[in-house]
Amino acid sequence: MHILSEWFLYSSKVILQRDVPSEKLAGTSILVRIITAVCRIKGERRFLPVLFYDVLRHYQDAKTCLVLCEAVASIWPAIVASYHDEALHGSSIVSPPRRILISAFQAILATFQESVKDENLEYGYKTFVKKCRWPTLENAPFANEVTEELMGLVIAPEFKQSLESDPGLMFNLQKALELLLVQTYDWIDVYNEFLKPHLLKMMMDKDLARFAIPLVANVALGHQATAAKTVASSSAGSPLTAYELICQVLEQILASNAEVEHQCVSARALIVLANRDKTKLQKTTSWYQGLDKDRVPEDVAAVLEELV
Repeated sequence: MHILSEWFLYSSKVILQRDVPSEKLAGTSILVRIITAVCRIKGERRFLPVLFYDVLRHYQDAKTCLVLCEAVASIWPAIVASYHDEALHGSSIVSPPRRILISAFQAILATFQESVKDENLEYGYKTFVKKCRWPTLENAPFANEVTEELMGLVIAPEFKQSLESDPGLMFNLQKALELLLVQTYDWIDVYNEFLKPHLLKMMMDKDLARFAIPLVANVALGHQATAAKTVASSSAGSPLTAYELICQVLEQILASNAEVEHQCVSARALIVLANRDKTKLQKTTSWYQGLDKDRVPEDVAAVLEELV
């Protein structure tokens, strides 16, 4: 692996391995600035959007997210700029799929800035306004408005066609909605407003499953502490937590006549949700044993071979 890639991966693990105590936040911010500066000097754009996203996905503390994300933006604004121009960034308008993810970044960080407004952060959100051409805090998009707008795209009749015609759309929508649903909604609202009316049905659709299943699994992981709340009943009448309900839907797909590709997406999500715990993957391993192994993606097969 390229030396820069190895160094970036190691540094990212250091940054993301645990919650950052307030007394160490300044030091962690310096590390982020060093990473960003090196990437900018080398012209390496791939790593920093990932780090920016991972910080927002990994940490629940508003101040930590603001300080570490601001460290990226202050050194290389183009990474999360709303628009590019030749003088500042050297390219044209940001592509629509990428703008989807940036709108989520804006809404979440604006929400965080409001939550810590009494702490008098020296920079915070205003760095993004000044350097990245984000809207001012007063004009920043509300998280619920962005979420509803993105879900409007997802439930539109033409969404299936859009996924086929725009490869970047699915990734950016998945990641934007994942951040918004984890960071700005509690689990019961996620279930009642998005899972129950829309996403659970999409998980059963062979064309939409590749979008909905990874999204739902990752959101459930992000709400592990509250996903244990009862939200439904099983066929026998016993209470089901949201986590159990999602796993039940995924296991139903494995037991159905769904296409193998659809089933493999479900198996991959079950592996993630179970954290490779063999006791939670008995139905998944049974499904795998009865399948032609050549039809299973390598990443799924590699894990299940260890568990069988």
